[in-house]
This record gives sequence, structure tokens and C-alpha cells, in this order.
Amino acid sequence: MRTYKSLFAVMLALAALSMVRCGTNQAGADAGTKKDGSAPPPTDSGTPAGDDGGTNPTDGGITPPTETTIVDMNKKALAKGKVHFKGVAMSQIWRVSPSTPKSTTTSCMFGMYMADPTAVGADHNGVLLVSKNTGVTADPNNAGKYLCNQDSPLQTLNAATAIAVGDELEVTGYYSEYCFGSGGVCDDQEASGTGISIAEISANYAGDVTLTGNKPGVPSYLPVSVTLDDIYSKVTSASGAKPVISTLGANWWKYRSVLVKLSNVKVTDITGASCNMTIADNGTATTNTLVVSDDVDYQPGSCPLRPTATGKVYDTLVGFPYFTFSSTQLQPRGATDATPSLP
Repeated sequence: MRTYKSLFAVMLALAALSMVRCGTNQAGADAGTKKDGSAPPPTDSGTPAGDDGGTNPTDGGITPPTETTIVDMNKKALAKGKVHFKGVAMSQIWRVSPSTPKSTTTSCMFGMYMADPTAVGADHNGVLLVSKNTGVTADPNNAGKYLCNQDSPLQTLNAATAIAVGDELEVTGYYSEYCFGSGGVCDDQEASGTGISIAEISANYAGDVTLTGNKPGVPSYLPVSVTLDDIYSKVTSASGAKPVISTLGANWWKYRSVLVKLSNVKVTDITGASCNMTIADNGTATTNTLVVSDDVDYQPGSCPLRPTATGKVYDTLVGFPYFTFSSTQLQPRGATDATPSLP
């Protein structure tokens, strides 16, 4: 049984975690080149309870976890709280927040997309697992800047036994719906008032994420074929107004964080921040567009995954729908998630 002192320490750790994630920039794998923040991490739309909010200590287990599934979490079929589930890795580990080198000495968050190979189909079959590291180290190449330590529980596991896409993981963590916002209200909403959020599971204690040894592989129905109109988003409120009201694609909620595949799309803009590009449907009259980011497979340099000119057509483009900066962003896992390959 934990003492009051231990509980207080956990509460302080949770408060620090919430402050770290609010208003920071998102980036991909750590490198000495700053990424200017195409996708800052979402801010907790609620207040986590005192479970799994620390940094790498042994999980004391204040309350037993709820047994659940990836599909139920994506559907928002349960209340936020401590959960236990299994699923397969669907992406490499990537840095969810913040950009480095950076001038602050806070910790960093790393993540991985997951899916449930036992689910009957693609609908709602995806979540983002995130894991906090112990902090940062002074960047020897940039005075006053810091680099993320590569020691989150997820990275520690990967260092001991490499996690491959399709490997089964067993996870104990804290499920919640994350979004930009404060006071339990998301800055981005649908016209109905529903906050636009991402299903996220935080696993911050040593041993929270383990490999079962099973290798079910990627479910045969993933990536699932969708249209741009299924997953796009479009801001419809006045500029600068809060909350920001957006219209979402017809199947946005069904396919958030799910590995999807678009067909016959063309690049219409390459001026987006942080190596983003914009795509449109090349085969229909729809005017909807979608941002594509390189956050999951960030590489230093002059945007190696983005074409140098507009007009390029991709027969297929695969990635995970994510929501940030009041916009849906498709996140490919790398160059081979497109045909022809990116860029």
C-alpha cells in the first residue's frame, strides 16, 4: 500500500507531464536538426488519475486496470483510466514531442501506432501508444539546447529486444482522449460541440510495455482503402475564433489512427511547415485536400520525403490519420508507404 508521500510524488509527476505536453512542438526521430513543429502534441482534455504518470519507476498499481481492446478505446467505449490490452506494433517508434534541439530541460514523449489482429475488421482498429523518457541531455553542438534521452520504457524495451512491425505487445497504461485545450474542453470541435481528439495510451512505468513473443503480423485488411473525403477535415469557423469548428470526413472517427490507403492522389502544395505537403484527389471533382506530414519517419535535411514540385501523382499513399493544428494529417511510415516511393 502506498504512503501519502508516495501518492503526492505521483501527483507531482503527473502535473509535470501535463505541463510538458501543453504547447510544445512535435517532431520525429531525434536528430541535431530542429523540426519546426508540424504537429504539436495534444493537450489532455481531462485530468488523469494517479496511475502511470511517473517516469520509469516500478508500477505500484494504485488501481487494477480495465481489460479492454484497441477497438473499444478508439470508439471511446470506456471512461479514461488505467487499462490493460494487447495489440501489434503498426509503426516504428517516433518522437511525438517536442522538437529538439530545444531550450527547455523537460522530458520528451515517444510513440508507436498499434492495431488489434484479433479484431474482425479495420473499423476503429488503431490507437497511439506513448511513452515518456527521463529528460534531456545538453546538445554538444548547440549551446543552450538539449536533446531527448532515448530511454522511455518503449525505447528501453526496443533496445533490449527490437520491436518489429507485426510483433505483439502487452500494455498496461492510461487511456484518455487527447486534444489541444484546457479545462476539459478541446480547442477543436465539430459543429455539434464534440471535441476532436486522438485515443492515446500513456505507458510511463518500467514494465508497462512487454513483448509477448507472438508475431501475428499486420492484419490482412490493413491498410484499409479509403477516399480523401473519408478522412479530410476543413475549418469552417472564422479565423482566430475559439473553439475552432471543423467539418470532418464522413468516416474520420472510424479511421483515426488506423492504417489507411489512399489511391490516385496528387501533390498540390509543398510550402507547408516542417516538410508538410498537401494532396488532393486526382480522379474526382472533390475540392477537399489533406496534409501529409513526415513526423513518423522524420529525417534531417531538406525534406527528403517531399517532392520538389507540385503535380506529382501517387497511385497509392498509406499512413495514419492524425489531428493537429486544426487539421487532419496523414502520417506515412516511410518512403515505401507510397507508390511510387516518396518523394
